Amino acid sequence: TATKEGCGTILVNSAENSLSIKLTEQSHDEITESFTSSNALLKGLNNDYLTIEWNPAETSRSNETVKLVFSDSGGQHAVGNFDGPLFTNKSPSKFALWVTKENPTYLPFYLSRSSDSEQDISVCMFADAKGAPIEISVSSTSTEWLIYSDEEVKFYFFNGQTVQGALDACLLKWKEIYPDSDSSIDWTDNFIVGSLTPRQIKTDQENSDTPATHYILSPDSVSMGETSLVVENGEEISDYSNVIITINTRQLITADSGIAEQELTPENGFYSSISGANTYILDFDNSYMKSKFDSYLSNTDAGFLLSGGNKLDLAESEDCTKYFYCSDAISYGADICLGADFGQSTKVFERNNFYDVSKRGVLNPQNGAQKLVIDTIASPGSGLFYRTDLELTVDGLKTCYHNLFNLPRLGIGAVTCNMCAGVVPSTDSEKSICFTWSQLSLLMPYVIISSANDLTGALGNNQNVGFSKLRDNMDVRKQLFYYLSNPAISTHAKNNGILLGENVFMVVNLEGSTGD
Repeated sequence: TATKEGCGTILVNSAENSLSIKLTEQSHDEITESFTSSNALLKGLNNDYLTIEWNPAETSRSNETVKLVFSDSGGQHAVGNFDGPLFTNKSPSKFALWVTKENPTYLPFYLSRSSDSEQDISVCMFADAKGAPIEISVSSTSTEWLIYSDEEVKFYFFNGQTVQGALDACLLKWKEIYPDSDSSIDWTDNFIVGSLTPRQIKTDQENSDTPATHYILSPDSVSMGETSLVVENGEEISDYSNVIITINTRQLITADSGIAEQELTPENGFYSSISGANTYILDFDNSYMKSKFDSYLSNTDAGFLLSGGNKLDLAESEDCTKYFYCSDAISYGADICLGADFGQSTKVFERNNFYDVSKRGVLNPQNGAQKLVIDTIASPGSGLFYRTDLELTVDGLKTCYHNLFNLPRLGIGAVTCNMCAGVVPSTDSEKSICFTWSQLSLLMPYVIISSANDLTGALGNNQNVGFSKLRDNMDVRKQLFYYLSNPAISTHAKNNGILLGENVFMVVNLEGSTGD
């Protein structure tokens, strides 16, 4: 351990394959070593491979941020944005790890590899910052991490002879810290359709031509009750085992819900939202809220779709610095301040990045009956990630394509994108893109198409030309189901098909692609 003066005492712990930094009240008499000004080679790396150095002289700490600077000799890197090619040549650039509708991922990884075409030696590093926002600035020689946190931040780093070797070591540690409980989904013929009312679900279940195997229940049909989730006209659905309930950040809780008004307090995890009357943001780190959902889980077989974690209210106040929520009292008619006790933290800004993590833990507890839980944010521990924000364009298609390949390499168990962006294609261009999009379904362990409109009629109508090619590809996918998923068929026997290794390999030629 060592210290550095300035803005309080910084305590650094450098161990095998890890480095941590935090503010400390520790007295100088207990510290045996001080910072050096020269770069420090991080411990635990194989010097025969690509290594990474930490620059103590450029390390700084304030009451709100910590900054560390690292350097390595790799020529290409992967960091921050995984919507395009995984590796790009190093050039001055900046990335903000802050979950938004346009960027529903929080994966604080950095990968670097040798630019030598004869070798693929690599280094992998990630930050365990408990969901804090991170700004990463990259130059040709260094990488600066500015982390908006006043708590301890830990870095883990590994290298290897190949990119995959370094990544495997990284992910072994990553999954030790953030285990996912439901990522081991089999390759299936599931086709999930939403967002539907109970009556629409019943009608589609009675349609023999429907492609749907599962349904997403409209969040407007679901409310919180005293001991169970209440579904309006829920008696229309006889079997909920193939129904997925949307759990939004905000919940409408009415007077007839059975939840007493005196229960609806921040102390119990209910925070009034300015979004509308009787609307509350739920704190899933709250013990009362956990017990409430324990009761709900014992009364339903349904799965859950987590939604809205990127939409927590941010207070527009001079008291709130960048990325921070202020913790003043709630003021109606103005932007909300969630309060200092939200998420058991003095600052609640990290909830925007980590909100689905706490929801996931409550809805799929490690020690309880496992429920199907699907995330709309890719964050530490995500098992099933469903990307909902893409549009029916070539750019949206390419983003989906890159996510399907990149995110599983960063520990996300299974990735899917909203099929055809939830749009009934009408123009020739939209039909072409939707057809290519549906080809990507062969890379998706499960398929979802969800829209604010009821799409079941168009999907089940064989005369609907907009979805005709999509249905054809879904039929091919179902025909391949046994072939793809049967473990008794050896890898060698599958080499003439589309399956290589234990999972899937497929080549997709995107029309007009430049090869990136």
